[in-house]
Amino acid sequence: MSAKLERAPLYAAGDCPVCPGAGVLLFLRRSDARQYFFFCTHCGNAYRERPDPPNACNEVNALDDVAPRGIVLPHKEEIANVRGLVTAQPDAFEELMWHVERSYADAQDAPSEKP
Repeated sequence: MSAKLERAPLYAAGDCPVCPGAGVLLFLRRSDARQYFFFCTHCGNAYRERPDPPNACNEVNALDDVAPRGIVLPHKEEIANVRGLVTAQPDAFEELMWHVERSYADAQDAPSEKP
């Protein structure tokens, strides 16, 4: 299967604690559950929880460890109650797709846009 996602707005929760100034934490959702997580397109680290404090790297995970069956881009309605999210830069989508294609290249259940 192809690891394709439809281009959509991405939402970010500030700088990644591992690479501040270079990477932002994207707000994503697992495709097999209503579980949200954060992912840095620069260093490739995935966070099951929002880092607290924001500059603390309290876990190190690969994208396919946190979302083994793929990812979904949350819709604006899904993030309405999440404080501190901003629209990510347009180039974040290409950076995300680079990681998605590598993380799920051999997976039988490739990421999809649908839950």
